[in-house]
Amino acid sequence: MNIDEAIKKALNGDAILFLGSGASVDTPNIGGGKMLIGSKLAEKLQPGTTDLQQATELFVDEQNENGNDGEQELINFLIKEFRCTCPLNEHRELVDIKWKRIYTTNYDDIIESAYKEKSLTIKSATLSSDIKECINNNDLTILHINGYINSITKSKLNDEFKLSSYSYNTDQFTNSQWGALFKNDLNSYSTTIFIGFSMGYDLDIRRIVNTINKDKCIFIVHDRESTANIKTLSKYGEVCPIGLSGFINKVNEIKKDYIPPRAVDLVLSNFEVIESPKPLSAANDRQVLQYYYTGIRSDELYYIENKNYKSVVLRDYVEKIINDITSGIKAVFIHSDIGNGKSEIIEQVCMKLPNTYQKYRLIDENQKINIEIEEICNNGKKNIIVIENFFDYYDVFKNFNIYNCNDNIVFIFSARTSIYRSRSERFEIDPCTVYEVNRLSNNEISQIERIFSTYGFYPPEKNITLSQYIKKNCNKRLQSLLISVMKNVTITDKIWTVCQNKLDSEYKYYKLVLFLIVIKLMALNLNMNDTLDLLKINSFDYSFDRDEDLYELIDRSVDRISIKSSILCLWILSKTKCIDDIIELLIDTAKVADCGFLANRKYKNYLTNLLSFKHLKFVLEASSLNQEQKLDKINHLYGELKELTHYKNQYFFWLQYAISALELNDYEGAELHFRAAYRYLPDKMTPYEINNQYARLKMELLLKESYKYSELSTIEEIEKIDELLTPTKAEKDEEYYCYKMASSYYPRLFDKFYAIMTTSDKTIMTALAKKNYNGCSTYLRYSTNSNFYSHLKSYIGIFGELAFYNDKLDFTVTSIKKSKSYILYLGYVVINDEKKDACIKNYRGKKYKESDKIPVRIYKYDSVHNDYVLKVAE
Repeated sequence: MNIDEAIKKALNGDAILFLGSGASVDTPNIGGGKMLIGSKLAEKLQPGTTDLQQATELFVDEQNENGNDGEQELINFLIKEFRCTCPLNEHRELVDIKWKRIYTTNYDDIIESAYKEKSLTIKSATLSSDIKECINNNDLTILHINGYINSITKSKLNDEFKLSSYSYNTDQFTNSQWGALFKNDLNSYSTTIFIGFSMGYDLDIRRIVNTINKDKCIFIVHDRESTANIKTLSKYGEVCPIGLSGFINKVNEIKKDYIPPRAVDLVLSNFEVIESPKPLSAANDRQVLQYYYTGIRSDELYYIENKNYKSVVLRDYVEKIINDITSGIKAVFIHSDIGNGKSEIIEQVCMKLPNTYQKYRLIDENQKINIEIEEICNNGKKNIIVIENFFDYYDVFKNFNIYNCNDNIVFIFSARTSIYRSRSERFEIDPCTVYEVNRLSNNEISQIERIFSTYGFYPPEKNITLSQYIKKNCNKRLQSLLISVMKNVTITDKIWTVCQNKLDSEYKYYKLVLFLIVIKLMALNLNMNDTLDLLKINSFDYSFDRDEDLYELIDRSVDRISIKSSILCLWILSKTKCIDDIIELLIDTAKVADCGFLANRKYKNYLTNLLSFKHLKFVLEASSLNQEQKLDKINHLYGELKELTHYKNQYFFWLQYAISALELNDYEGAELHFRAAYRYLPDKMTPYEINNQYARLKMELLLKESYKYSELSTIEEIEKIDELLTPTKAEKDEEYYCYKMASSYYPRLFDKFYAIMTTSDKTIMTALAKKNYNGCSTYLRYSTNSNFYSHLKSYIGIFGELAFYNDKLDFTVTSIKKSKSYILYLGYVVINDEKKDACIKNYRGKKYKESDKIPVRIYKYDSVHNDYVLKVAE
């Protein structure tokens, strides 16, 4: 972009202004002189010194020695230097340009004075300012990155006010929300114009600018700027050595002939407004059939009859979620396995929310997304933001936190259950509620029975009601029910015939349908252009666009294409023998994405999600292959991908490859891949994910039938395993996964080795169990993740049992209750230094009295009642 184009963008209101010290030079100050910068300022502060940091320290020390308050005297000096008496004409003309935001490394109040002269509002901010108070209501904000003269205090002098080269080199700005906003602005708006900024000391700003397309950056420097500095700045954008006055002359010249386009409302491209249907009549049979076998929704489906939808199940969770939202909850997480109704619940929530809420669904993530986020946050309404498959959109969530200055956003997040459990911790938001919606309630089953009997869907088994079939054969899961319905509805056979006829004749459309199935099942965010590019399909021909039969299968809009129903995807996979084709398709598309992931963020996300062992396993789950065949296909895929640029030096790839090998019992391969994962781990990153799975490999090797106990090495190996599973607390809730892994394997290690161990090894084993018991108990007390609670209680019970493996405890009798048929002894045992209430019922007719001690063993832990089940020792 050249300077003329950049100025036109600025006149359109599509630009950021960044002012460096060169933009303030020669402006008159209240001290009677003109503003100075760099070495000249240092010289004035402390004659004979050109280093600003040194001059500052010497000045303060000298003032203190003379009996003055050195820091206050320094502040007085700075105020005289950086408060202006009046801005220059060039500054006044900058005000006439519609900047979206202004950033400056300068301390002065020149820009504020220029806006004040024209009775225009501008908010001044520093890094300590609350971002939400500064960017609301579309008011223009100027951020003083290195401090602002009108807010300087002694407490801010050494913190917020940057006067030394050291403070310029810190990453305080980069790691703040203001730094995130600056990066968003650089990406979102068409151009950023830097005036009088050398980028010499500001390393954190340089790091951010270095990540931006240099075509968007224009640097205005002095007409006598050094060749070396022009060459440096040229790495980051176009350099124009015309100075501030030359820039203003350019602006005035372009203004003569350029007429900015008329302002129009922002057209959303990353979000769609969710409209509530207003059906006037009930759905016909065909609309209902289409909904259940392809997922096509029509407004008529939501016709209400007797307080329920006539053709669709009104889910019980809907009213609960609406109550949460209207009561002030900030986020709702909805998770289920594929096809169990989370998307339908979201639709119904949006339909039934009061009209005071504006509802949006995230549909893309292009460079304009932050402009749209800011627009939504400042619309003066209560907003619902639906983010499906939320784990891919953490950056979007973070940016809403930056712009949500009016606190008017409620999120509805959805994901597959398996993904939710592993990815939700990053989305720290309070208060929030979580709903797992995998199973139907009795009320929902009754609705389904009514709807299905109305439209002729019957259970495939005779002599059984639909309600019984759902509970017995489908385990109350909607997915299982819908797949069984598809197997028994003749119209699905028509779809399959169409699929075979069309796809056999056009290989590229066969590839497309297979890839769309993968996209749907992996929940990938790819628009139509991304999809076609990855498949190397240039375009659709006319016949495809107009094919009514394929319309039954594929949902097509201007820029998006997808299979209409995830249930349909599972059904197609169960009908075909196309797994080899899918694997080869994934390899081919990964190679295409690997060539473009640096330029296209969606390609990078695609490669990351493709890598997930859970995702791959899920795609293959619906096929007719046995478990070993499925794992072998996944392992083959990893083997083909390992040389790709994006993967070959990435620890997460080798971790997934190792997990794949481990699932196949390829222990030697797993060992090699774990070593590669450790090798490519980024510096300073704690390898807790690798440790967890590597410990699993070591335990599997110990549990092999061929492995025999050794007094010399077995306990040493178990101690290494426990060290790997000792939480590092590198990530929130990391402890959960450590205790989960340990609790699933340690009982098997005890069963195999404890009885034949030496006394000292037994002592170590029980000590390890007690250590995990105490650690897990502590974590349970402080964990804020309610989803883990019941699991953690069971893990504690397992470790508690192991801590007293085959050991006797003393049950102390505290009271006795008698009845005609038995005697009940109440008392306690001491487990891991804690008193636990217990009871013994009528032990072999033998009678005890209060304070007697009865020898017992721990038999098992009852996680439901949070109790240990004891057996009286023989």
